[in-house]
Amino acid sequence: MENGKKSSPIAWVLGQTGDHGSEYVRSVILAVIGVTFSVAPYVVVTDVVRALMTGNRSLQFYLGRCALMAVFWVCRVLCHACSTAASHKATFAVLGEIRKRCTEKLARMPLGAVLEQSSGALKNVLIERIDSIETTLAHIVPEFTANFLIPVIILIVIFTIDWRMGLASIATVPLGLSCYIFMMAGSAKFYEHTVTATKALNDTAVEYISGIQVIKVFGKTQSSYDRFVHDANEAASSFF
Repeated sequence: MENGKKSSPIAWVLGQTGDHGSEYVRSVILAVIGVTFSVAPYVVVTDVVRALMTGNRSLQFYLGRCALMAVFWVCRVLCHACSTAASHKATFAVLGEIRKRCTEKLARMPLGAVLEQSSGALKNVLIERIDSIETTLAHIVPEFTANFLIPVIILIVIFTIDWRMGLASIATVPLGLSCYIFMMAGSAKFYEHTVTATKALNDTAVEYISGIQVIKVFGKTQSSYDRFVHDANEAASSFF
């Protein structure tokens, strides 16, 4: 699975979609349509507010606007459900294919290289770490892409109302980026330490729980438990 080139984790994950790319495209399109329907009721509300301010007392007008907002909301829910279903269907197929490729590679690896890894580490990779990809593919890909449109649409609406309000809204972006850069400065080494400590804890926990019967039979309960406690303390301290 290594291609000899360094790439970001997100790029690697997206590269594993294979023949399921069209399903993710459909999921993103449905999510975008759903976001559009979620913004539309607020546009209708502006008509309601404008009518109230002008003294419009037509009950039929307000009932019609409320019905229109309800239709938009139902369409939003349906689009979101269809988008989520499409992304999850594709994601579970992708995860199955990744596990299959991992096990096929594991069968081809030298026995010595396999024995260097603990059973907990192998089980953690094949189950837990591959499962963690599900959030990125099934949720972040369609939802982040679609939800990114919300601030863009709102900004466009603000500019159509008053360009000065639009400029005032944009003025906060550099301040937010400066705060984010200041917050993330020097965090790389702490993040790397946290990931390493958490991975060691996960490997030890899986190995300890899965082999508890063997550990008891061979009288390794105390040493195995001490290793588990040590890794747990290391993982906990990495967050401080």
